[in-house]
Amino acid sequence: MRPAKTRAEKTQQVSDSTDRTVLPNVILVQDKLPGALEIRTQPEMYYYKLMKEERPDLIIDPSVVTKEDIELLCRYNGDRTELQENDIIYADNDHDPEDKVYTRYEILLQYNEGRYSGVYLVQKRSNTKGKSKNLYMLKLGLRRNGQKQKISLLREIKVLKELSHAAKSDNSNFPVLVDTGKVCDMEFIVLTLFDMNLDKLRESIGGSYSPASALFLGYQCLTCIMELHSKGFIHRDIKPSNFCIGLQPNNRKVFMIDFGEAVPSGKNIRAGTPDYLTLPYYSLGCHKNKATTEHFDYESWFYMLLDFLKAKPMDWKNLTNEEQVVHRKEKFWNGM
Repeated sequence: MRPAKTRAEKTQQVSDSTDRTVLPNVILVQDKLPGALEIRTQPEMYYYKLMKEERPDLIIDPSVVTKEDIELLCRYNGDRTELQENDIIYADNDHDPEDKVYTRYEILLQYNEGRYSGVYLVQKRSNTKGKSKNLYMLKLGLRRNGQKQKISLLREIKVLKELSHAAKSDNSNFPVLVDTGKVCDMEFIVLTLFDMNLDKLRESIGGSYSPASALFLGYQCLTCIMELHSKGFIHRDIKPSNFCIGLQPNNRKVFMIDFGEAVPSGKNIRAGTPDYLTLPYYSLGCHKNKATTEHFDYESWFYMLLDFLKAKPMDWKNLTNEEQVVHRKEKFWNGM
């Protein structure tokens, strides 16, 4: 029996067999998930809050059940869905026996994963003559038993469809929704391919941006936010990892991703439990469950800009207690 390939070997195989001009730079390195950041400590009570969010019918007393037990229960409840290298999945409406043309996607490698979803690098295949060389990102829910993530992905599909006309223009800052479908009883979406997110980019160049780069990226992110607002949506999850650099020739342009928390302005829909990537940039309105306004995104963008500039007021970035984070943010604004 041949030994299983390491992640580095799989990455090298994809790199060797694919035109490098269409590959994200981040794919060409790594001994972990290519898009993954260095792991940091999750916020206090994170898994407890996640379980309350997904299974409100369960009564869990954190004073009796240990943190490790709650984390184990959370992972078990998730019933993780994962795709493997070389898996083939089919887009919607491809199963009509009378239709001789269909679209399918081959999994090349897992790129990253977040709170609710896994992201894969995929190649489009077809039963027509000639092989497609087109590469895309496929996003699939990780937690089959997690109602929150199912709602989140369906919400993202709805928002991306609303943005589809704008996304296809040359000036758009949004991904194009290429396909949708279902595998392992989970919805998936196929999107245009981007390079690394701004958190990963910062990590790859030593952990900080120059002031000029910080302001340039901050301005581009603000442009994305304003474009989304002009379409009637509030993102509610503004953070560096939700903005990506484009591939050539758009490698100096920033694109906004991950619309699973996006809602129309004025809606009072509870945002998801913040993880360690989200908590530092969470707006006070999201912390306090207020009706959504554009201010939410601008506040989160301001925190992100402070972080890019390594400004001292961002002294809550490494805190894991949400109440302490809220207190520091309120203190910051009261001192303005």
